[in-house]
Amino acid sequence: MINELGKSSEVSDEEYQIRQAFKVFDKDGNGVIDKNELRLAMRTLGEKVSEADVTEMMRDADTNGDGKIDYEEFARMWTMGLKVKK
Repeated sequence: MINELGKSSEVSDEEYQIRQAFKVFDKDGNGVIDKNELRLAMRTLGEKVSEADVTEMMRDADTNGDGKIDYEEFARMWTMGLKVKK
């Protein structure tokens, strides 16, 4: 079921926020975030990230080693980041 805000009532607010964030990072909409998309998104968010920072973020998030961050990897990274900040 979709409510007036366009979000499924079966999806938690946290999951909805993660999905929306993933869409922001996944600029070309292909379902994965590559290194360039990650760099651009971080800079758009006002984060000053070096190439080494982006490489490290990719390495930490890309648990299957395919060079891209899929939704599950992104959600895991996002959730871990939120737990660290709390």
